[in-house]
Amino acid sequence: MVIGGPRGSGKSTVSASTYVALKEKGGSVGIHEIDVYSDSLLCILGAKPWAQRKKRKWAWFDPTIKKRIAEYEEDTHDIVLGDLPGKITNPFLSAMVAPAHAAIIVSRTIEDIAEWEAFFAKHNIPVVLRIFSVKDDIPEHLQKSDMVLIDGLDRCLIPRDNQKLKDIVAEILNAHRAYTAASVPLVKTV
Repeated sequence: MVIGGPRGSGKSTVSASTYVALKEKGGSVGIHEIDVYSDSLLCILGAKPWAQRKKRKWAWFDPTIKKRIAEYEEDTHDIVLGDLPGKITNPFLSAMVAPAHAAIIVSRTIEDIAEWEAFFAKHNIPVVLRIFSVKDDIPEHLQKSDMVLIDGLDRCLIPRDNQKLKDIVAEILNAHRAYTAASVPLVKTV
């Protein structure tokens, strides 16, 4: 399952928080930072200080891309989360999502959600969850939408008692059960 959306939308926060919540539930879950441009996951998970975070502008021709895709693809956990880079124009994004059977979109705009939905549809990857990252007040037209509306995606773990995080975990588990029932793992073998 890949987590996509524009840069700075909260993808890494959602990925890390979901990973920790699923682990605490006893789930067999793996997480991979497919985004070679940043190593935010390690910082959010507390494995690396923010001062040591690597932020790269150019990595498109880096062999690290193939290595990270392979690590994601070869992960044998029941649920495998992949944190994608935030640029939909990335020439390697199609290869990065190829192993995935499902996607989550995190964004701060409806337009970006639509753009990422179109990208995943083009690759036949169903979007199982749309997360609207709220900075201020929740727009009224979104209050009754099917999206999870969440604030506080500020590069630290979402508190485990947060109901929105519980909703996200429940949706991921539902998607996992649906794929398991269909005998299809959340990472496909290419």
